[in-house]
Amino acid sequence: MQATFQNQQHKHIFFSGPKGIKTELEDNAMLKIKNEKFLFSEEKDDYIGQLILDQNRLTEWNFNQEPDKQRNVSKIINNNRADAISYILKHHSANENQIRALDISETDLLFEQAFLDELVNYLISQLNENRVFKIGCVWTAKGGHLVNYSILNRISDDLEYYYRKEKELSVPKLKKNAPREMYNMAGEVIEYGLEESPEEKRLKAMKSGNINLSDETLTLYDCIDKIRELRNQYRAEIYKTSAEKSIPMNLCYFLLYDPMPIKDCRTKDEAFRYRISKLRKSNLLILLQLFCNIHNQTYKTEIDNAQKIMNNMKRSIKEYSAEEKRFLVQAGKSYPLKQKEVIAQTGFGRTIVQKYWQS
Repeated sequence: MQATFQNQQHKHIFFSGPKGIKTELEDNAMLKIKNEKFLFSEEKDDYIGQLILDQNRLTEWNFNQEPDKQRNVSKIINNNRADAISYILKHHSANENQIRALDISETDLLFEQAFLDELVNYLISQLNENRVFKIGCVWTAKGGHLVNYSILNRISDDLEYYYRKEKELSVPKLKKNAPREMYNMAGEVIEYGLEESPEEKRLKAMKSGNINLSDETLTLYDCIDKIRELRNQYRAEIYKTSAEKSIPMNLCYFLLYDPMPIKDCRTKDEAFRYRISKLRKSNLLILLQLFCNIHNQTYKTEIDNAQKIMNNMKRSIKEYSAEEKRFLVQAGKSYPLKQKEVIAQTGFGRTIVQKYWQS
């Protein structure tokens, strides 16, 4: 009689669900963040501030619409929230007041970071231990290509320029008046009319939108309009490039063949692992699902055969002879499995397992 115990190669690996590897990694992340604290910064971030401003404007606009014209903006708000979390984890800095404005808690940040670490560690460990995964990625990369980020980079550069100009124009730069003559040619005191105070000049300049009183024609309003336009372009382009990169063949092609040199990575395998460690959560989950598919397809025959054996084990325990029971317990012990694992897979009681454990 054959032993019924499955090793990792003979098990079907589920991606999600109660028995899924994703659920297991999420549980591990929750355990790791107990009693942990996130180190907040007192400085506010401009990018997060812009996300808050956009969200407030959207919420206010939607609230002011007629009831029959109001839209469900929860998806946009959730995307803003996810974008903020990803940005914060990438830059390892966050202001507590800003994250509260986006309905992000300290636990959210801690969990997302711990979950990212769990995903990266699991995928890299599978690459180290399972050659099939690497071969599967190579096969998946066939037909893939690198994503063109030139348009996105251009928009990003333009945004950076207008953000800088907006800051410059937001600070009044008033021309200094030349010292006035106190006396005329006859030696008489010159009387001048009332002059606007610096505060009156500043308010007048801000009202016109033309803060920088130099020869430049770019106004603060121009910058705000241009930034709004570029941000819409940026979101549309980043959605497009992200969707293109998340295609498994393109993702694997990037991980394997991205030409950008990486400091301190001397081999292609090291570079491959480094690129995995820098992926966003969405792409890590795609890679995790790819691993599950590669494993289950590669070992399909073994998994099916093991499942047939497991199904045969479901017959009544009374049908097993003493010798069969001893054989199965000893097989599990030599595998090696713990007593509780043998009980779970055979259905034998604790007394039976303990009886044959030493024999």
